[in-house]
Amino acid sequence: MKRKLPKNVIVFIDEVYGIEYMIIITPVHSKFRRIMKEYLNITIEKDEVDCGGQFHGLHQKKKGDLSVIWCRNKKATLVHELLHATSWAMRNRDLTLDSESSEEAWCYYIAYLYRTIKDKLK
Repeated sequence: MKRKLPKNVIVFIDEVYGIEYMIIITPVHSKFRRIMKEYLNITIEKDEVDCGGQFHGLHQKKKGDLSVIWCRNKKATLVHELLHATSWAMRNRDLTLDSESSEEAWCYYIAYLYRTIKDKLK
């Protein structure tokens, strides 16, 4: 992704697991869908429920894993979608949430993602 991204859209790579993240903060689902089509050439169906957030985990053969989060705001909905992203990332690395030690890994990862996103959105 070399083109300039719209405001409140960030991209970064998690160097630990090698996952690229695209975070899209916009109040309307139609703008999220337009950004996905324009920048990633991915068509997202219209959300009839208009839930306020979505997570999409994509395995790309040539580019690697891509985690896309859309949410209306930088608050509770973002945290909600971060749990989905963390679950996808950890399960794909066989780190299931089944013990106290794996729970700690999940918690650290969510905190890392949240801090990174908040810093990049400033």
